[in-house]
Amino acid sequence: MAQQETLWINHDAEHMKALPHRHRVFSHIQNVYLKQKRKEKVKYLRTSAKVPDVSKWRTHARRKDVLGRTPKPEPVVEDVDQDTPCELVPVKHHPLSPVTILNAGDSDPFDAYAIPISAEVNNILAFYRDFIIPSAYHLDGKSKHNLATARSKSDWDACVNGLRDEGEAFAFMGRNSAVAADVSQSQALRQKSLIFRTKSTMALRKKLSVVTNANQSSLYWHIYMLWTAEIAAHNVTAARVHGTMLSKLVKGYFRVGGGLFDKLETGLTMIELMLYLLYGDTAMATQLLTRPVFDVYEWLPTMFKPFASLVATVLPPSPPDLWHLDSAIDSEDFASSIRTCREVFGRWRANSGEGVNDKVATIRYGWGQYQWCIAFGRLMERYCDFKELSEAASGTLDYCYAQQYMALSAVKWGRALTFEIDVCGKRVYEGDIMEGLREALEKSDRPTHSLEWQKWKKARLWAFYIGATTERRHSRSSNGLFHGWFHERFACQVHDMGLLGWEDTTQILNGFLFDSSTYEQERRWFEETVK
Repeated sequence: MAQQETLWINHDAEHMKALPHRHRVFSHIQNVYLKQKRKEKVKYLRTSAKVPDVSKWRTHARRKDVLGRTPKPEPVVEDVDQDTPCELVPVKHHPLSPVTILNAGDSDPFDAYAIPISAEVNNILAFYRDFIIPSAYHLDGKSKHNLATARSKSDWDACVNGLRDEGEAFAFMGRNSAVAADVSQSQALRQKSLIFRTKSTMALRKKLSVVTNANQSSLYWHIYMLWTAEIAAHNVTAARVHGTMLSKLVKGYFRVGGGLFDKLETGLTMIELMLYLLYGDTAMATQLLTRPVFDVYEWLPTMFKPFASLVATVLPPSPPDLWHLDSAIDSEDFASSIRTCREVFGRWRANSGEGVNDKVATIRYGWGQYQWCIAFGRLMERYCDFKELSEAASGTLDYCYAQQYMALSAVKWGRALTFEIDVCGKRVYEGDIMEGLREALEKSDRPTHSLEWQKWKKARLWAFYIGATTERRHSRSSNGLFHGWFHERFACQVHDMGLLGWEDTTQILNGFLFDSSTYEQERRWFEETVK
């Protein structure tokens, strides 16, 4: 039986108190009255709603495409006799379903941004905000406060502000579409990323044709966003082009008297912009296995001298480095890069930033990022040098291959702590390091009785260990054991070298780059791998 629309309450001289009836009244309101009001509102909306007339859709000057054309909806004309006067031809409009209206919605009804924020674009923005940022800054993805830290909020604000520029907006969408495509393996998203990047490139070309002053921070940011988009899409040629453009523009800025702590029109200081550019340069070099575009030996250290002087006053003491370098690291340049990685990691582990103000913590973070970028840049220069030598068959091949897999192992070890993040269970920004590492190890494989094997056995053990730890993050077999090419080769190398246990193995690994804080956890993994 249906509930009554009216609730009668016995309220006479003998029953004047409202408390005994309160529960019945509230239940009636929730179950009957409010439900009726919702039905009435829905009925009113349905009867009053009108299907939009597509011929009257407005356009906006800022919503033109990059060629300056404004798309106009074309009405569908019914087939009529050619002799019928044009003004008498009836125009037929296709009705829009509710699903069509939702998918064609606009999250920017006031045209605050330079591109239409459609449902598709809004989803890509939400993907960056809700998945990439929490992973990159180690935030809780389920929390309502995903932008809790200052750096993550600054990242999001910079990206949202970039939506006000057409070229920057398309580049930002192109980058995140490429990342989403890597996560989901969606060809449609890869195609969408290409479209966004092409539109951004056309907008940049148009901007450069009319610019009178190339030293504009907004121009830097547009090229930077497009640069990172091409890196995410694994487009080596385009990435190097945009990186080289930025390198020349920045050098020109300092050449005419610009300073490292200058305030730019976008609100950033030059040092903040430079740290963004160094991050992009490091990402390009390490993900795409190419040389950095900035000079990591002379120009960058010279430009960052004022910053180094500032950091020296707030930097905590470095913990002592108790482990020697293995004899396989026979170059001072290579040894310097390894020591830098050890120092940055040691400071980070010993001094988490607790008890210091935000300004000091930000300066320390910037110092760490700069040091990582210098070390990674030099390691990638070394890798590229010896890869070219091995391809030209000049020099000792075993030595060339060893320098390649040791350089990539050091980069991989450092990137796992800083640059690589997990999004939806997928390791993004990983790039081609694992492929390059395996290629160098396979080409340098020698019989165990050979002199070459004896000379490089410790370096190969470390390289196999670095690869195996990466495999461990991705896969585990059904019987609970880790598996993969690097795991198998690491176990074989341990056996061939006659190592008796984890203690003997770590004595060798400590001669390179190794995190001793995971000693016990790694022990269990080691025992599972080599048994």
